[in-house]
Parts: sequence; C-alpha cells; structure tokens
Amino acid sequence: MRVLVTGGGKGIGRAIALELAQPGSEIFINYRSDDEAAGQVIRAVEERGAAGHAIAADVADVGQLEQLIAEIRHHTTTLDCIVHCAVQAWRADALEMDHTAFAAAVAANGASLLHLVRAAQPLLQRGSSICVLSSHGTFRPAAGYAAIGPPKALAESLARYLALELAPSGVRVNVVTCGPIVTQAARSLFPDAVTRDTPLGRPLAPSDVAKLVAFLATPQAEMITGQTLRVDGGSSLVG
Repeated sequence: MRVLVTGGGKGIGRAIALELAQPGSEIFINYRSDDEAAGQVIRAVEERGAAGHAIAADVADVGQLEQLIAEIRHHTTTLDCIVHCAVQAWRADALEMDHTAFAAAVAANGASLLHLVRAAQPLLQRGSSICVLSSHGTFRPAAGYAAIGPPKALAESLARYLALELAPSGVRVNVVTCGPIVTQAARSLFPDAVTRDTPLGRPLAPSDVAKLVAFLATPQAEMITGQTLRVDGGSSLVG
C-alpha cells in the first residue's frame, strides 16, 4: 500500500502513519517544519518494514502542495490512501480574526483538501481511499476554536462533494471526526486541557482514530464513501 499522510509528523497523523506502516508498504509523511519529529516517524515506519519518505510542505500553499505531489511522483505512480490530517492551529474567536487571519485559516484547514486532491488525482485509482480528519468543533462551538472549527466544516462539505465527483472512478472520500485528544497541538491551544475518560471507560487515544482510518483504506470498506464517522468513545452522547 502506498500512503500519504499530511500532518504526519506528530499526534494523530503520526499514529495513522504507524498504523498503516505494514511490511512492504510505502509511507509518505508530509510535515510543515519539524524535521526532527518527521525523522522520528520515518524511523518508526521503517522499523515496521515499510519504506518511509518525509516531505516538508505547507498545505496552505497551493504551489507547495503541487510540489509535494510532484516529489511523490518521483517514487510512485499510484497512491492507495491519502489521509489529510494537517491542521494549522491557533487560538482565536471568530470576531477577533481579521480578514487575513480568517482567510489563512480557511486556506490551511479547509480549502487545502480540494487543492491536495486536485493535485493528487493522477495518482488515484479504483479502490483508493481519501480520509479527512476533523473534530467536534465543526458542530459544537468552543471558545478560541474559530480558526479550526469553521474551516474544518468546509473541509467536511468538500469531502462529500469530492466523494460524489470521484465515485465514478472508484475513489472513496470519507471524514473521520474525533472527540477530544490531548495532543501537543491541543495543549498549545488549551494549556489547561486534561485527559478525561469517555463513557466507554477510558480516554480517547490517537491509535483509536488510526484504526478507523486504516479500516477505511481496506477493501472491506469499499462501499463506504461520502460519510462522516465519529470516534469519541460516546463523548458526544453526554455533552
């Protein structure tokens, strides 16, 4: 399997890359700037018997996205799975952001999905899976989350449109939205965030999300497309 994970250097993206790193697979890790973290993921991927490639690119920049795909095309002619996990996180309320800041948030956390899929389309084939990571912030407003929640809602809508347009080619597009996971990025936004048990009796972990993403990439999920699947241990049931 040939896989691209954007935002694959840390947190949930890292967990997804490792879950998909099976012997003989080829994992492309996109990251923005942390060379050390990306290198650690590549080493872990290779320990699992997969080939690993780390490629730096800012997903908010269409030109860099196109360069990312061009680099991947030096190594392969197909991608079996794209996981769009990259997010640029900063804390802001909607009315605090000026036009430039909000446009930057939309570019990175929303519209980047469209530009990524457009650039990667020549590498997609029947059976390819595209998975978009999202969060509860798209439907449950939270203080300081406006740079992520509304743009991610755009990404979710785009995923449904792309699912319909790519369906004749046999390419599937789904959204995986997860409950609170206290990653490094989450702590940077909410320093007081604490890990809490879900109704199922333990906290949500990045590996829980990774397992669903991995399932969606298998032939067993061949009739699942245009859907938003929630991994939260039942947290959304209790508010």
